[in-house]
Amino acid sequence: MGDTFNGELAYVFLVSIVDAAVLSWIALRWYRRSVSRIMRRPPGLPEPPDHGEPEGAAAAAAAARDPLRMGVVEASRVPTTALAQSLPASVWQRVAIAYGTGALLYSAVMSAAVVATIWPLNITAIASQVWVHTWPMLPALIALLVLDRKRAFALIGLFVGLGAVSVAIVGMASQTLRGAEITSPFANAFSAIASLVQLTYVPLFLIAITGWRRIRAVTGLALAATLFFGFGLFSFHRLFAYSFNVNALKSVMLDAAVITSHQTVYYGTFMLLSLPFGWLAWRAFNGLASAYERHAFSDVQLIVDCWVVVVAAEVTATHLAASFGLAAVAMGLAAFAAYRTGVAVMLGARPLPSVPGVARNRLLLLRVFGYQARTESLFDHIAQRWRFRGPVQLIAGTDLAMRTVDPGDMLAFISGRLRDQYVSSVDEVPERVAHLDMNCDPDGRFRINELYCLHDTWQPTIQALLAMTDVIVMDLRGFTKDRKGAQFELQHIVTRIPTDRIVLISDKTTDEPLVEQLLQSAWAQAGASTAATQNGQLDLIRVESNSRRELDGVMGRLLGHGELQQVQDLSASPA
Repeated sequence: MGDTFNGELAYVFLVSIVDAAVLSWIALRWYRRSVSRIMRRPPGLPEPPDHGEPEGAAAAAAAARDPLRMGVVEASRVPTTALAQSLPASVWQRVAIAYGTGALLYSAVMSAAVVATIWPLNITAIASQVWVHTWPMLPALIALLVLDRKRAFALIGLFVGLGAVSVAIVGMASQTLRGAEITSPFANAFSAIASLVQLTYVPLFLIAITGWRRIRAVTGLALAATLFFGFGLFSFHRLFAYSFNVNALKSVMLDAAVITSHQTVYYGTFMLLSLPFGWLAWRAFNGLASAYERHAFSDVQLIVDCWVVVVAAEVTATHLAASFGLAAVAMGLAAFAAYRTGVAVMLGARPLPSVPGVARNRLLLLRVFGYQARTESLFDHIAQRWRFRGPVQLIAGTDLAMRTVDPGDMLAFISGRLRDQYVSSVDEVPERVAHLDMNCDPDGRFRINELYCLHDTWQPTIQALLAMTDVIVMDLRGFTKDRKGAQFELQHIVTRIPTDRIVLISDKTTDEPLVEQLLQSAWAQAGASTAATQNGQLDLIRVESNSRRELDGVMGRLLGHGELQQVQDLSASPA
């Protein structure tokens, strides 16, 4: 029975995890299509206002100010060492301590259960087990701290190196205390590393599936549902088989099968028993969405928790179930609870540091619509890192629908209330903007504030957002005279935001002369009343290949790093 139970439980966990990934992909594709359908607008947009040439008082005011200039820099030449400053030390240390503590508590519970199945073990083997079971902290910290590939491999190398050395030291200390001959410490270290590889290759594959950027925003919610239904199926098979050992139940089912059919009895019973599990799955879904709205965790924390569930499920099904039966599930749940409790306690015990200037770090992300992969890459490199400095604001669109969706959005979508998320009239704009979420999550991350707009509400929404914005990054790749929406945004940002807090992104597809013309016209027309006083210089970053190096350079420039190769006086450019 133990082998059968072990196989059934492994099957339930595996199918639940794969189903969660598939359902997440389907749900997000459906969600994106729904967003597109609601936002679909009639062809053509209102022409952006033509400011024309400055006249009279406006021209005099423009002359009295510094001329508008554009500083040009190649993104690949911006030093990326500045990226370390995108995440305050007090924040990453706090997160590292909290999740390191959670990993140790998880390992303590899981290692005790695993060691019990292969007891007796010497102290070196126990130390090895404790170390290898802390490995979930690696993907957790890589995701939470938004580490690039170089820093991620450095973290992994540090973990493996320190762990192997620690196991070797424990082995030598144990032999010394017992008066035994000290054997080669490298054998213990190698054995520990081999155990780590053996323990991680399957769950890492499952994490890679559930951690795909196109689906991971809702994988945690989907996994909660599929696990409930998976256990419902598991319980059904057990109860159905057990019912034939009860004469009364067996007679009822056989009589029903004679009247109808055996398929009707089987699947009818399954549907009845699935109802309570469906209700539990829905309650879990609502509970997670509600907790997210209360800032109990961030979206990235939910993703990481999903990964820890995957790891605990794999160990439970493949290592513990054969020895402990159904009690193995309780052990896996206890390990996850220990991890989550440790994280929550440590984050609560170390209050969020006050980040100077957060009120001035509200980033507005603007872009030319229609380039999903490119925009997602920009969002991953810029917005996700900026969230440790302040909230990120944007007009929602299909290009980022799979990145910005959160549990609240998905709950509204499933409940048929997605249209309620949209700013449907101009009168709603002030209230929607006033209620943007400026609070910080427990891991030090601010929220993504996306506003869903219709064709007749996006312009007032942009104007209202500018009053709630401190820094702007605008992706002008693909900008031409046909991009009326981007023209409208260009002509407004330069009159509302200090120029030294505006960064524009371009490439060979950008109509830069048109950009210069629009900026110069808006700058002159605004006159002395413009908020864009400062030094009258804004940055244009050229990103040609959309490489990681270039996008890192954009982030570096947002942080004020990198020397300008060229400064062009736009007042000298032909209008």
